[in-house]
Amino acid sequence: MIIFRSYQAGDERQLVPLWNQTMQADPVTPERFRNLVLLDANFDPLGLRIAADGERIIGQYMRPAPSAYVPD
Repeated sequence: MIIFRSYQAGDERQLVPLWNQTMQADPVTPERFRNLVLLDANFDPLGLRIAADGERIIGQYMRPAPSAYVPD
């Protein structure tokens, strides 16, 4: 059964290969993912949504940080 949840520590072990599989023109290493996403000052674990089928992560969506919005 597919569930949707927020990021949990350790998810990056599956997120990095998934990223590289789906974004082949912009691959990342675990270190780059950590620096680019997890260590970003605006990173919100609740905003990194995970789709999982059992223990296997099958998708993700990252909501932009509120400070990323530019008013019209």
